Amino acid sequence: MAEIVVADAGPLIALGRLQKIELLRAVFEKVIVPEIVFEEIQGCPDFLDAIAIREAYQSGIFDLERIPADTSILPPGSDLALENPRLSALRLSWDTRF
Repeated sequence: MAEIVVADAGPLIALGRLQKIELLRAVFEKVIVPEIVFEEIQGCPDFLDAIAIREAYQSGIFDLERIPADTSILPPGSDLALENPRLSALRLSWDTRF
């Protein structure tokens, strides 16, 4: 089991639509959603996927984490920076097995 995953909006929305967000905890020990991603998804709070994602957060399936605004120190192609350098973060990509 991978330790930590940082989830992006697309995969979360897809899992929310499928009502399968709990699969994240079956695969990963810790799931982190950047606050900005959560806010983006909650832009349409009445959508079923947004409701499912909000309920998943409230039930503790994932943690919200603030990502630093200045990502200029990242190598080209990187789009996330974690404040805790000890985290070995994996980017969640959509897998058709879900």
